[in-house]
Amino acid sequence: MAESSPYRSVDFLHEIKFLDALVRLQGMLGYHVKVELNDYECFFGCGFEGVLGRIETMPGGAEAISAFIGDTAGFFLDPDDCKAFYVDAGEESWLEFHRDHGPVVAIQAIDPARDTDRDP
Repeated sequence: MAESSPYRSVDFLHEIKFLDALVRLQGMLGYHVKVELNDYECFFGCGFEGVLGRIETMPGGAEAISAFIGDTAGFFLDPDDCKAFYVDAGEESWLEFHRDHGPVVAIQAIDPARDTDRDP
């Protein structure tokens, strides 16, 4: 994501179905990703990055998911509580998940994960 991202302009933001976002998110499996959590209503945010290792549905048949970055980080989303967006800013693109109020989660694939067991 660019330094000023995620963009808030509707020119870049395209609402998509949660299932379509999940398919795009699954396409990021094994990639080094950057995740940002921002609340545009106040000065609040955080970010982390790592390899997107797995995506799981919540137990009990719920449609909510857990996405795991490396062994220690992750984020959790429920399609009943958020809207999914695909952001296309030309050379960069990413997913955003918006709630009616509060933080926005943005995730962008940076590059394929590096195999650390191989010589360069």
